[in-house]
Amino acid sequence: MGAPAAATAVVGSSLLSARATMQAGKAQANAASFNAQVNERNAQKAQIDKRSAKLGSELAIQRFSREFGRIQAETGQAVRKNGFVATRGTPALIALQNAREADLEIAARRFNASVESRTFDELSVEQELQASLSRMEGAAASKAARTRAAATLLGGASSAYTTYKTT
Repeated sequence: MGAPAAATAVVGSSLLSARATMQAGKAQANAASFNAQVNERNAQKAQIDKRSAKLGSELAIQRFSREFGRIQAETGQAVRKNGFVATRGTPALIALQNAREADLEIAARRFNASVESRTFDELSVEQELQASLSRMEGAAASKAARTRAAATLLGGASSAYTTYKTT
């Protein structure tokens, strides 16, 4: 094989290698972009889950309040039926204690809902940060591929020159 043919083979090999490197970098960048889109979708889902949890909690509190009101009314009716006055004395204290406990139950449910809400917020932020990280990784992979491809081309040109010059 003559010097021009050998040099051409070296250049051709370098071009193929550089092209493969660029394609690999592009594939890594595309994968990172896809991962970022998945993370963004997960962040949006966490916000939807947060709203659903809050709504579910409020509906449960409303059901509890209705049920409590029904039980309080039945208790008052039973007290009056037995000849007691429900607005003073022991029956009133019982009704007041029941109301306090119901208020505590509602406060506990709202607190638990707020904790769950913050958990969904944290999940959403985590997913958004992961999406940003994926984008940065994709950009870095693409830049690294371009650098490796340029190095391959320069190395190939140097080898081709050396091959051509020494033969």
